[in-house]
Amino acid sequence: MTSASDLISRTRNDYLSPSQSERRNKLAADISASDELLSFARPTNFGDGSKLSIGLEDIHVWSVDAVAKTADVDRGEYGTVATTATADAVVLVDPRYTNSQILRALNVAVSMLVSEGIVGVSTIEHTYSSSVAGYDVTGSTRFLDLLNVHWESSDATAKEWYRLPNVRVLRDANVADFASGTGIFVGQTLPNDVTLRISYTHELTGTLSALADEVETITGLDPVAIDLLCIGAALTLTAGKEVALNETDAARPRRSSEVPAGAFSQADSNLRALWRARVKSERGRQKRKYGRTRAREF
Repeated sequence: MTSASDLISRTRNDYLSPSQSERRNKLAADISASDELLSFARPTNFGDGSKLSIGLEDIHVWSVDAVAKTADVDRGEYGTVATTATADAVVLVDPRYTNSQILRALNVAVSMLVSEGIVGVSTIEHTYSSSVAGYDVTGSTRFLDLLNVHWESSDATAKEWYRLPNVRVLRDANVADFASGTGIFVGQTLPNDVTLRISYTHELTGTLSALADEVETITGLDPVAIDLLCIGAALTLTAGKEVALNETDAARPRRSSEVPAGAFSQADSNLRALWRARVKSERGRQKRKYGRTRAREF
């Protein structure tokens, strides 16, 4: 499984700042969520007004004591939440993009993939009973299409599975009967207590909120398509670069000969071309692997 932390690092290192290193420091001691005087294990390589990032928390620096290697700060800034951290935790110093910014952009990328028609695939199992006609698509409220329903031979040691050809789907079902809102109806009689295995497609779902979150589990995205989230996040974060470069009411940090008009647009164009190519490739892979729905609806 890929963690949100892994995905943040991949987005930053492969698509946002592939050839540029960022300044870092480390905490000298554990901190609580309320501490506003932070001690650092390395010489303070930042000054008043700097932005620090620890985990998913962004911090504003008011003043620095270089001799004591401490800083007076405001915690949980820029839309983040103050949290505890342990000694030796990595501190990003004035990062181009903080972990929290990239995580938000990764969640935007999930929505982008939904609009592109990229789907998740899940499988659930039920125990068949001849007294029950319909089975709930447990745990899914964003059901799209049924792929297959298989049942296992009564002799489990034989490991024989058979596909059910006569299956129907009921959408917008009564949640008192089908909690997910989708019911699957088996159209033939099977031996009692055999296992039904239901495979279906669904919209990508979930929100990444912690560094340890498992991306595939939460979003439903196939591991081979994880890079699409990185590309989508990079597109989201670089979208405003050209606007900032062309602002007339602020000093430009670099000469126009070094960063000509359109430079960021060109970078965005390259990312967008990569995005389109990967989306097309993933759509084709899903179509080859899963094909179309094999169920009737009523």
